[in-house]
Amino acid sequence: MAEMVSMTPTAGGQYHWVAILAPKSLSKILSYLAAWLTFISWQASVAGTAFATVQTIQGMVSLGVADYMPTQWQIPLMCWGLILIGIFFNTYAARFLPQVESFIMVIHIAGFFATIIPLLIWAPKTDPSVVFGVWRNDGGWDTQGVSFLVGLVGASYAFSGADSAAHMVEEVDNANLRVPQAMVWGVVLNGIMAVTVLVVLLFCLGDPESVLNTDFAFPAYQIYLNAVGNVGGTLALISIILFNGTAVIISIIATSSRATWAFSRDSGLPGWRTFAKLHPKSRLPLYCLYLTMIIGFVLSLIAFGSTLAFNDVVSLSLSSCYVTYMMGNGLLLWRRITGQIRPYSPESTELTNTVKTDSLSWGPWKVPGLLGILVNVIGLVFLFVVTIFSFFPTGVQPDPSLMNWSVFMFGVTMLFSVAWYVIAGHKDYDGPRVEFDLLREEAVVSFEKGSDTGAAL
Repeated sequence: MAEMVSMTPTAGGQYHWVAILAPKSLSKILSYLAAWLTFISWQASVAGTAFATVQTIQGMVSLGVADYMPTQWQIPLMCWGLILIGIFFNTYAARFLPQVESFIMVIHIAGFFATIIPLLIWAPKTDPSVVFGVWRNDGGWDTQGVSFLVGLVGASYAFSGADSAAHMVEEVDNANLRVPQAMVWGVVLNGIMAVTVLVVLLFCLGDPESVLNTDFAFPAYQIYLNAVGNVGGTLALISIILFNGTAVIISIIATSSRATWAFSRDSGLPGWRTFAKLHPKSRLPLYCLYLTMIIGFVLSLIAFGSTLAFNDVVSLSLSSCYVTYMMGNGLLLWRRITGQIRPYSPESTELTNTVKTDSLSWGPWKVPGLLGILVNVIGLVFLFVVTIFSFFPTGVQPDPSLMNWSVFMFGVTMLFSVAWYVIAGHKDYDGPRVEFDLLREEAVVSFEKGSDTGAAL
C-alpha cells in the first residue's frame, strides 16, 4: 500500500488504486465496490472501537467499585460520549489536531514502557518452555493449525487500519514520499512494541485458566491485576489502554470522514452532492464528519439490544478492509510482474497513474526488484487467509449465540453495493476525478455553491 500511495496520493485510497491498476473494462465496477467496502469498514471501525473502549471503562469501574453492575443501556450512551469527543477534536479543535496527535504519540510510547516495566518487576514468571512450547486448542478444532489460524484473526485487527494515513494524504506536504514512509515505519515500530508486549504478557501469564475465565472483557487486565496485586496499580495500567482507545477514536473519525468525502467527491456515495462539500473557511468535510457521528450513534444502539448482533456488524471493519487490501495488492502484483509500471522519473511531465490513461509509473517510494514481488505475494497470502478465517466461529459446532455471522453481513454489504451500482451508481460514478486538477487550482466545494468539482490535490 505504501507503494500505491507513492504512485497516487489521494484521499480515495484503495478504490483509487484499484481504478488505475485494474483493466479498463473492470476499473469502474471494481473501484466502486472497493470504495463501498472502504466506507463501510471505516464507519464500522468507529462504533467498534468505541464499544471496546466502553468495555474498558466498565471493567475499570467494576474493579474500583465493588457493587457496580454493568448494564446494556450504558453501552450506547458511553459510545456516544466517546464519539462526541472524537467529533470535537475533529471540528472545533481541528486546528490543534496535529499537536494532539503528537501528544498522543508521546503517551503511546511512554505507556509502552509504563506497562512492561511493572509486569517484568512484579509479575510471577512463566517458564520459557511453556511460553514458546505450549499450544492451546480451546475451540475443539481438528488440528492445531486450524486453531492457530482462527486465533490469528484477533491479532490481524492491528493491521486493519494500515490505510489510515493514505486517506489523510491530501493534507500532507510531499505526500508521495512522506506518507509511505510514515505507513511503513508505523507498522515496523508498533509491530516491535506489540510483539514485545505480547511476549511480556505471556511470560507474566501465571495460571492461564484464571486469566481466560476472568470477568474482565480483556484477559490482559487480569494479568495486570495478578502482577501488581492491588486495585490502584491495575487501574493505572488499564488507564493507558483507555487513553489509547480514546485517541484511536479521534484518529478513526478523521480518517473515516476523509474516505467518505473522497467517495462523495467522485459522485459515488448516495447524497454525494451534500457530502462532497467542504467548509469554506476550515476546509473540513463537516457533513462527512456528522455522517460518521450519526452512523456511529446508530450502530451503537444495536449493542443495547444484543452485543452479539453488534459484534457481527462491526466485524465488517476487518473483512471489508482486508478485501480492499487484497484488491489493490493483487492488481499491483499483476502490473508489477508483467512490467507495466515504468520507473519513477521526477523530471517527467507526462500524465500517468490516472483512470483515463494507460501509462503507469512508480512513485518515489518503492520496494525494489524481487523483494517487491515477494512482499506482494506474502501480503496477498496473509490477507486471503485472514479474510477466510475471519468468517469462522471461535469453536466447532457453535450454537446461534456463538455463531460468527460476519460472512452473512459481508454478503449483504456486497449485494447492497452491487444493487446500488446498478440502480444509480453507474450513472453518477465515473471513477476518481481528482487527478485531473493538474495545476492544483482552487476547487474547494463550498457550502454556498454546491459545485460537483472536487478539491485540488
